[in-house]
Amino acid sequence: MIWAKRRFRFAEFAPYQNHLGELTVEYPGDEFFMVSAETDYFVGLPTEQFLPFFDGFEVVNEADLPKKVNVFVGDTSSEEFNRLFVIASTLKPTMPPRYLLED
Repeated sequence: MIWAKRRFRFAEFAPYQNHLGELTVEYPGDEFFMVSAETDYFVGLPTEQFLPFFDGFEVVNEADLPKKVNVFVGDTSSEEFNRLFVIASTLKPTMPPRYLLED
């Protein structure tokens, strides 16, 4: 798997997310990922042949990938994903579930 990184502001990443979604349909036997950590977005591609579709992305080593990520494209149950990442949870409960409040 080839990993590449690019920094985006706001929703500038959306066209690349859409393209990755299309690639997952066109190449169902291959794994594709898009994850982020803050403003850095990382794409995981099965081979280098897909890199030209991701202008401005720079190839990075697997060791440079963040551990906690937000997921935009990819199978979070895959061995590859679980070997590399933990899903960052930004949602924190503000109230206990209703059933805990009822007598």
